Amino acid sequence: MPAIRFVVFVLAVTGVAGSAAHAVAAVASDTSKMPLPLKAVGNKILNSKNETVLLRGVNTASLEWTSDGQGHIVQSVNTAIKDWGVNVIRLPLAQDRWFGKAPEQKDEGVAYRGLVKEIVDACATQSCYIVLDLHWSDCGEWGTNIAQHSMPDQNSVTFWKDCAAAYKNHPRSLQRTSRRHLGCLAERGHHHGQTQCPARRLTANF
Repeated sequence: MPAIRFVVFVLAVTGVAGSAAHAVAAVASDTSKMPLPLKAVGNKILNSKNETVLLRGVNTASLEWTSDGQGHIVQSVNTAIKDWGVNVIRLPLAQDRWFGKAPEQKDEGVAYRGLVKEIVDACATQSCYIVLDLHWSDCGEWGTNIAQHSMPDQNSVTFWKDCAAAYKNHPRSLQRTSRRHLGCLAERGHHHGQTQCPARRLTANF
């Protein structure tokens, strides 16, 4: 199964496609606080000055199972950066909520994507990297089976195309599919209490 393995460094902070130009201008105007772009050299992570970077981060959950981050996701991110001194945030996401397919959403995901953008901006202006992690999928059926599955599906491709278009030019943001998506064997049934989706061949061009 050609798992969706997608890691990109992104250069422009945008949230919703229609406001991309304004978002890029706003964040690009204060690049002095942004962490330097990263690259892998051998077994080390280096910045654009070829200095070794040690990433210390936390997982800030809730946007996978709620559409509003339980009302405090931005505060959690800022606390982790300012008080705990982390330099990378992992942000789990749900493909259905990105497009407003969850039962509680009525705006086609506008508020959800805006919240993600707010978090990306908060990290970028505080010398912190962010990992956008597709963590919850739907077994290929929008609005149903919204949970953590071991297999990606065709809707995961749709998510990544849209998310990549929004953040493809921002060097301080990384995007990845769930680790379970990367390492999963194609199988049916249940495993470790998690639903397995039928094996599907996924193809995508980014």
